[in-house]
Amino acid sequence: HKKSSVINDIIASLREEYRKVGEMTVLRGKVHYYLGMTLDFSNVGSFVSDMEEYLNAVLDGVPEDMDGIASTPAADNLFKTRPNVGKLDAERAELFHQITAQLLFVLQRG
Repeated sequence: HKKSSVINDIIASLREEYRKVGEMTVLRGKVHYYLGMTLDFSNVGSFVSDMEEYLNAVLDGVPEDMDGIASTPAADNLFKTRPNVGKLDAERAELFHQITAQLLFVLQRG
């Protein structure tokens, strides 16, 4: 809004409503980082949402032996099981599920 007094009134109202829950933090500016998204309001009349930083952080957390490039996520062996290959240990399984959940989070917002 162009009038800061209107914004200040809304913030005061929200603070009053939610103070029962906890302290509310107010950030002002044109660029914000929220839930893995960079929200950019710098250009008048437009809005840019970007998750590149979040995605890079997810990919930086992937161990080297899980890193690689695939031409398609739908490889021939996607639904084939190999009986001679053991299951992941608990730590690796947890890591795999965490990375998968993080990528699904990006997918829903991308």
